[in-house]
Amino acid sequence: MSMRERVGHDHHCAAATASFRQHLLEENAQSSKMSVEQFLRMSGLMPVTDYRCEMTVTKTDLVDADYLRAARYATSRQEMETAEAAAERRAIESGMTVEEYESWAKIWGAHW
Repeated sequence: MSMRERVGHDHHCAAATASFRQHLLEENAQSSKMSVEQFLRMSGLMPVTDYRCEMTVTKTDLVDADYLRAARYATSRQEMETAEAAAERRAIESGMTVEEYESWAKIWGAHW
């Protein structure tokens, strides 16, 4: 069986399963004398995307989020600069330029 046939078979099985579940859902809703939407809500199966988020976002929340984003960015930049400074220090200690040290570290796979 080729890959295309296997994928086609998987799609067919998924479609058959979805159709079967939809049919069962409609039967359960009808036996409960409800619409499908009411049955989904009552049974807790309604998709979450149906509900709107009641949380309101204020301007201060956006400012706080901006401050947090800036702090994360600054921290990551500082960590990168610290790593670069450490690599430069190791290169100087070993008597090489930074480029020589980096190529040496790539070859030997070690940072001393």
